Amino acid sequence: MKRALLAAALLLAFVGVSYAHGGNEHVRGTVTQVSPNTIKVETAKKAEAIKLNDKTMFMRSGKHVTMNDLKVGDRVVVDVSEENHIAESVNFGTPPAAAKAVAKPPAHK
Repeated sequence: MKRALLAAALLLAFVGVSYAHGGNEHVRGTVTQVSPNTIKVETAKKAEAIKLNDKTMFMRSGKHVTMNDLKVGDRVVVDVSEENHIAESVNFGTPPAAAKAVAKPPAHK
């Protein structure tokens, strides 16, 4: 009986996780082009043109921003509706600070 309950609980947990994204696809990669109606994202496998509309939300480091804040070279995660193939949200972070060069002492022999 306990095994049956445990199996049922696990099944419900996995079903909930599978519907958590609401039928959306996540595209992760680097922005290669930005235009008013689309962005192009280079993923690990291919380049994708993603349509945008006036409802597309842009977020940088968890804060609402505008499309004008998105630049070529930004790393993004785009939430794309599988139903109409339009981006619902474009999330990107603050670009990493350039690493400062640190002079290393010469190696001793």
